[in-house]
Amino acid sequence: MKLVLLIIGLVLLAVGAVGALVGLATASSAQAEYDFLCPSGPAPPQLCAALLSTVATYQAVAVGMGIVAIVGWASRSRRRS
Repeated sequence: MKLVLLIIGLVLLAVGAVGALVGLATASSAQAEYDFLCPSGPAPPQLCAALLSTVATYQAVAVGMGIVAIVGWASRSRRRS
């Protein structure tokens, strides 16, 4: 049973860490696109709004996946002792 919980903790840690990195990378990319296209004005307002929404969404995803990684880390740490 302890081995199963350890494996679950490691999986949560890995999935959470990868998910957080993907979320941060996507949010950063969308923010860069917004900074390039929107302040100077060539992009339509709908695109700018969609980019800002994407940034906010993926930042929230990154935070959520970071929490999953922390839960996995805490679970793994507690099982080892």
